[in-house]
Amino acid sequence: MKKSILFFIIIILVLIGVFTIKSSIKNSDSNLNIVLEDQTTTLSNENINENKQQEDYVNNFQNEKQIEHIDNKTESKKNSKHEKQTVGKEYFDDALFIGDSRTVGISEYGDLNNAIFFANTGMSVYNVFEKNVSVPQVGKLKLEQLLTYKKFGKIYIMLGINELGYNQEKTLKKYKDLLKFIQEKQSNAIIYIEANLHVTAERSNKDKTINNININKINNEISKLADNEKIFFIDVNEKFDDENGNLSSNYTQDNVHIYAKYYKEWSDWLSQNAVK
Repeated sequence: MKKSILFFIIIILVLIGVFTIKSSIKNSDSNLNIVLEDQTTTLSNENINENKQQEDYVNNFQNEKQIEHIDNKTESKKNSKHEKQTVGKEYFDDALFIGDSRTVGISEYGDLNNAIFFANTGMSVYNVFEKNVSVPQVGKLKLEQLLTYKKFGKIYIMLGINELGYNQEKTLKKYKDLLKFIQEKQSNAIIYIEANLHVTAERSNKDKTINNININKINNEISKLADNEKIFFIDVNEKFDDENGNLSSNYTQDNVHIYAKYYKEWSDWLSQNAVK
């Protein structure tokens, strides 16, 4: 009897053990499946993220290249030189020249006889609106009056050397204000920004203000104001410079202004550098 009971207990224990082992294996499989599913989900998410990052990178790269291409195209258009043509002196019949003593020289010794000159020794962007100038064929008046009562097809501006002692940022703002004012008054006119003429090496090397380093700086900045659509930059220094980029001593006596006889050559150069 006792043996039967003992045998029965052993059988029960064995059955309990088998059931426990099966349950453990089943739970392990379930847990393993959960882990594998989590890992699969994680890997899938990582692949999605990686693919998205690659897609974003490609899109960003393409956008950057597009922007760079547009910027380069715009900059190229802005910096491209206008196509030149040679014109007769009648081209200047409706032209206005605004400038300092160098422009006075063109007025007096050049041969653009029908052009109008609003020029004065010492003129600058700081006083151009205040100056009362005796304009041949017109009379004594201010710039605003001249631009109000007479229409021009071309307007040439050569200012900057008398401004070298001023703050360049302020000078450029004044220059922009002048251009804006001219465009408001003469919306159909072509505007030529003329580079300031260099001085000789002798003058440049001994003058802390009026020297070719400063002249090149102001010329470079005002050249950026040209849009090559209605405003154009022209540089006569190619005509009068020596091999070192200074005003050639052959053209001047005072190291700043050219001889009177060369202003006709300057007039010819202007005729050869008109906008086509």
